[in-house]
Amino acid sequence: MERKLLTFRGSFYQQVQGTAMGSPVSVVVANMTMEALEEKALSTFANPPRFWRRYVDDIFCVIAKNKVEAFLRHLNEAQPGIQFTMELQSVNCLPFLDVQVTRTDDGVLYSRVYHKPTSTGRYLNFRSHHPTYQKRGVVRSLKDQARRLCTHSDDCEAELAKVRKALKYNGYPNWILRDGRATCPKQVTHPKTEGFCDTSVHTEIDGYSTAYVA
Repeated sequence: MERKLLTFRGSFYQQVQGTAMGSPVSVVVANMTMEALEEKALSTFANPPRFWRRYVDDIFCVIAKNKVEAFLRHLNEAQPGIQFTMELQSVNCLPFLDVQVTRTDDGVLYSRVYHKPTSTGRYLNFRSHHPTYQKRGVVRSLKDQARRLCTHSDDCEAELAKVRKALKYNGYPNWILRDGRATCPKQVTHPKTEGFCDTSVHTEIDGYSTAYVA
């Protein structure tokens, strides 16, 4: 941790803060750092978020609308070397990692697969020299993602259609697209969403996600 050296164009440099990108230990250190930061920030804020979930340095939380800016400042003061940005919900929708969470007017939450605007639809090409089991894994993982993340069967079917189109573009034949076929349930329920959004106060709550800015 104290002797992080690197070379660039013939010169030697020492990294004075953080860990090296790509190092196996970096994710562990990042999780430990974020855990300490969030414990400090949440325990010292007068009105902490009513819901908080974190994956490494990406956070999804629900907080009173009039406390959003104050809480963001509070987070950024916890450790000056780590600064957060926030993304507020737009048209009752908020993306988090590969999930888009949508809230209906009566406060019910549902989800579907989220694709970033920069997504190109490029996956492991079928003509590559990778083993066939890895190509089957691409098909199955994308189909499983649609089934796991889509609350409604219509969204699931639409996502599976996108998957098939994208994989055909990447050279996948029909026989492997039928392999590991995923079927969409008529309705997927998420028990944990009960109480997550109180319909009596949902107009006073904003959900937002934050991301670490290097």
